[in-house]
Amino acid sequence: MTPPISSIGKKLIMAVTGIMLSLFIIIHTIGNTSALFGRAAYNHYAETLHRLGFLLQISEGLLLLALLLHIYYGLKLALENHQARDTGYRGKRRRLSSIPGWAMPYTGALILFFIGFHYYQLHRPGGMTETALKVRTILTITPSALFYLLAIAALTLHTVHGFWSLNQTLGINYPQYNPLIKGVSLVAALAVGIGLMLLPILALFTADFLL
Repeated sequence: MTPPISSIGKKLIMAVTGIMLSLFIIIHTIGNTSALFGRAAYNHYAETLHRLGFLLQISEGLLLLALLLHIYYGLKLALENHQARDTGYRGKRRRLSSIPGWAMPYTGALILFFIGFHYYQLHRPGGMTETALKVRTILTITPSALFYLLAIAALTLHTVHGFWSLNQTLGINYPQYNPLIKGVSLVAALAVGIGLMLLPILALFTADFLL
C-alpha cells in the first residue's frame, strides 16, 4: 500500500505544478503580445504553435496533468487547513495573512471555469478556423471581454499568493528579505496580468483590433 503523502509533499506538488502552469502563462502572455503587431503576426504565432504537432499535444497533456494535480492537492490542503482550524486552533485569534491568500479557493474556481469557457470558445465545433478572427469575434463582445478581464484579475490575485507560497515551500523565508520577496511576487503577477489584459482592452477600445 502506498503511504499517504505528507503535508510538505502536497505543498511540493503544488509548487512544481504551479511552476509548470506559471511558465505556460508567461509564454502565453509573451505570445499574445504578437497581437500588437496586427492580424498577420498573431496568426503566424498561432500557426507556429500548431506546427509543433505532437510536441504541442504532449505539452497540453502535461499541462492538463499539472492542472488536475494542482486542483486536487490544493483542495486537499485547503480541507486539511480548515479541519486544523476547527480542531486544533479553536478559540485562538484567527487572522487572514492576505486577501490573495484568503481568496485562493474562489479565484481558483473562477480560473477553472474560465479555462473551460476559453477552451470552448476557441475550439467549439463549426467555429471559425482563423485564430485572429476567432479572438477578435470573442473579445469584441463586451460581456465576453469583461469576463476575460475579471478572470485575468482573479488569475493575477491567485498568482500573487502562489509566488509567495512557492518561496515559503522552497524554504526561502528570511524576515529581512520577505518584504522584497512579496514585492517581487506582486510585480511579477501584475506584469503577467497586465500582459494578458492587453487583448481584451484593445478589443474593447480599438476599432481595428486584429484586422
